[in-house]
Amino acid sequence: MATIIRRKSDNVVTHYAQSANFDEGFLTFVNTGGQTTISPSTTSSTHEVVDDVTFPTKYWGDMLTYIDGEWAILTDALANENASRKKFREQTGETSLEDIEIEL
Repeated sequence: MATIIRRKSDNVVTHYAQSANFDEGFLTFVNTGGQTTISPSTTSSTHEVVDDVTFPTKYWGDMLTYIDGEWAILTDALANENASRKKFREQTGETSLEDIEIEL
């Protein structure tokens, strides 16, 4: 089981973590890769930490909601992000910025 950080206003999951807290008044978390990150603009008034969550198979910040134990893909956000990535690839010839895949 793991931890997510969810925006209170719309239940969008912004971060995926091994652990997280607001002990210093802002978000501090250990991400899924084991790196400690400090997010001074993310506070307990706007976000919440949800522990003991099973991550989706493929996930990405700001592309999913988590409500009452249920995940949902934000299909419009995903489509817009992938359209932007495609346009970037076409304009620059860069191939490393692949489309995001989400799988529950």
